[in-house]
Amino acid sequence: MSLMPFQINEYLTKKIVQDLAIECSNATQVIVQQGAVVGADDGGDILVVPSAITLDITTSGLGGLDTGSETADTWYYIWLIKDQFTGTVAGLLSASSVSPTLPVGFTIKRLVGAVRNDGSGDFLQFTQIDSSVEYKDYYNVFSAGQSTWVSVDASNYVPQISCILDSFTFVSNADSTGARGFVLPGLLSGTGSGGRQIVYGSASQNSSGSGSPAVFQIDNNQAFSTYHHGSGYHNISVIGFTLNL
Repeated sequence: MSLMPFQINEYLTKKIVQDLAIECSNATQVIVQQGAVVGADDGGDILVVPSAITLDITTSGLGGLDTGSETADTWYYIWLIKDQFTGTVAGLLSASSVSPTLPVGFTIKRLVGAVRNDGSGDFLQFTQIDSSVEYKDYYNVFSAGQSTWVSVDASNYVPQISCILDSFTFVSNADSTGARGFVLPGLLSGTGSGGRQIVYGSASQNSSGSGSPAVFQIDNNQAFSTYHHGSGYHNISVIGFTLNL
């Protein structure tokens, strides 16, 4: 079935993400840099950021949190919004990745990012270019301890909704005595490496690590399985993720 011209245009508008740059360099604020161009999520408009927009979790409403009060251990989603009458483009933080509470007059919106508020109520600092997010620190999600396959949960460092999650990146580090491997969720039955789809490394007792970090990606998942064998170390840290904007 072919699409009508207006349907094609709406689809293309939704996919516009150009010169989007977001930075979080302190515990309470994110900044959407000047010059970003994104399509509205309904495909009916385009939002252009004329000057840098600072979003502060300690404030309410426009330029801050859409509703309620700040909560620790929570993902907040970064929205660009537009007043349909004045054309003003602004920003908003929301715990909702689908339906933020919009200020009066602002009816046009687009999800452009996500930021984690940690257990201390501080944002995890990052830089984002278009859909690629890189943390300013490494966040450990696994340290050696079991010579068996174990599940690893990365949801504190990867957005918790798969509809905006494309992939995330880890750094693995192991010494020559620490054999290691990684598999996708849902493939955790059995023993050893049998029946598992290994996406990096080996589950063999005789395999050896190089001692240098290895970077890899797993699509559409916050959880995976890893194997460690031997007396050496095997650490996995999240360093970033990619948004499907």
